[in-house]
Amino acid sequence: MKILQVCKKFPWPARDGESIAIQHLTKGFARSGQEVAVLAMNTPKHQGPEDGLPEELKEYADWFVIDVDTRVKPVNAFFNLFSSAAYNLERFYSREFRSGLQQIIQEREFDLIQLEGLYLAPYFRAIRAVTDAPIVMRSHNVEFEIWERLAAGESNVLKRRYFQLLASRMRKFETLVLDSFAAIVPISPKDQDRFRELGATIPMHTCPIGVNAPSYQVVDALNRMDAIGFLGALDWMPNREGIDWFLEKAWPRIRREFPKLRFRLAGRNMPLDWDPGRHEGVEVLGEVDDAKQFLSEQRLAIVPLLSGSGMRFKIIESLALERAVVATSVAAEGIQCKSGQHLMIADDPAQFANSIIELLRNAGRAADLGKQGAALVRQHYDADQLVFDLLGFYNKTLSA
Repeated sequence: MKILQVCKKFPWPARDGESIAIQHLTKGFARSGQEVAVLAMNTPKHQGPEDGLPEELKEYADWFVIDVDTRVKPVNAFFNLFSSAAYNLERFYSREFRSGLQQIIQEREFDLIQLEGLYLAPYFRAIRAVTDAPIVMRSHNVEFEIWERLAAGESNVLKRRYFQLLASRMRKFETLVLDSFAAIVPISPKDQDRFRELGATIPMHTCPIGVNAPSYQVVDALNRMDAIGFLGALDWMPNREGIDWFLEKAWPRIRREFPKLRFRLAGRNMPLDWDPGRHEGVEVLGEVDDAKQFLSEQRLAIVPLLSGSGMRFKIIESLALERAVVATSVAAEGIQCKSGQHLMIADDPAQFANSIIELLRNAGRAADLGKQGAALVRQHYDADQLVFDLLGFYNKTLSA
């Protein structure tokens, strides 16, 4: 099968959930014998490598990159208020990208076009104009839910109203296009159920992000730091919102119990107007070279999301490393896990802090959670099996 993956960002290096999810399928498709090409937007925020693609990527697919300026432009955002389109979708539409996409499809004659997320859906008509190949949407999130939750948690009235406007427009578009595709591939069972509630009737197959579990080496507890950690893109608003919530409402309680404990915050693209390091005991590391090493070094991992959708891959990675995790229900909702068995889930700041304190005091309890979490990953999130199942769905559904 000849597959084209179309992406709104260049998915390398694979240090965020979306990039990891894309590469997970690219490599899995290639290892299973499919012929893969990837067309990615080269945006100011996610630039492809200037010195050429790594050999690691070249062996899996043919890669094409087209520059798209997705930066927020105040004038454009203002005039967008008088339209019915969502500005966060509008920023990703480019005539140059549309033309390049059509040209690649016409030259290659693919058997399947896989759009990596809702932000590529505005190109549906352009694709259909040049090919009859099935068009599938790989859904990384239920996009409008992110904006609804951000709006609900925003104290600034003007920001809240703008987020509500974006959420309303995103929901209208997302609901309208669902049945346009040959199939949808949600990243979690929860998202698949949500799409059904919104009226989708087309075939769907859940395909979460998987890991190659044997490549995750567990670090001995004696080699871990006196620290808890968070790893995620620091310019993604749900991450910033969650970290602020944790630092303001849970971290002081934890520090009173463990005065020497550090909170280590790692991730790319730290915004200039945000300084979580102002809190006592917080280390802001920025982007780290090795996510596995960073997660292994901490006594436990936290994921305090209050908004968002989809699946938090860093939870899966932490569990694969037998690391105890404390997360909110929003953070864990795309994962087949149980609170108290595979990780700890808490939504109240005091409960979140108490869960961390409990695991820091009881190393045996933390170790047991880590082992149960790793077993869950081996059972449900094996990368090769997930791709095998997806290809089986494609061959059965799209050839019918």
